Amino acid sequence: MLSTFRKSQLGIIAFISLFILVSCSDQDKKGGGTKDDPIASHPIYMNCVTIDSAHIAEWVNKGWTDTLNVERAKKIMFQFYSPDAKKANKNMQLIAYPAKNFMKVISEGVQYAGIFADSCKLELKDTFILGNNYIGIKKLKILEKDGKKIKNGFQYLLIRPIQGGFGKYVYFTVYSVFKGVGTKGEVEIKALSEEISDPCPKFCIDDIEPKEDE
Repeated sequence: MLSTFRKSQLGIIAFISLFILVSCSDQDKKGGGTKDDPIASHPIYMNCVTIDSAHIAEWVNKGWTDTLNVERAKKIMFQFYSPDAKKANKNMQLIAYPAKNFMKVISEGVQYAGIFADSCKLELKDTFILGNNYIGIKKLKILEKDGKKIKNGFQYLLIRPIQGGFGKYVYFTVYSVFKGVGTKGEVEIKALSEEISDPCPKFCIDDIEPKEDE
């Protein structure tokens, strides 16, 4: 037969177990898409973002893109970033690093990309994978051949999220946006380059850099 003390212990354990079960059940009812769970109750978006020419100029001025520098940055690495986890379903942005290769980034060169426009964003549905993305700097055609100067008219990089080409991975179309003068003397803003980033890992495509005259 169980002692009085043992019976008392079992009674306490049973009460605690019942309390936990009821609490968890109540919490389940409150979560899962109600106003008490703001992230679960709303679609998740990845915003279009921009990196201004002034940010790229910081890398150029430090000599990180100089073609004579054997340790120069040849790529830009994008990482996903949210300044507020409670609003991560709608404030997802990017941070960017100049990168020597897939394994080495220049951490002091970090830049925070700004949200471009509320109308330009990707709704993430079903299964999606967020990972680092890379793009070759020469592909963007924003620097002079020696890597020591930004090309005239370059305004910003417009980075637009997409899905589909790399399975469930989110990656980006990167536009190099320039300001120039049209045939009638009007100011034109247009993208002179359109390139695709590589989500790495898994898709680490070590591109051959374009030739100087391309």
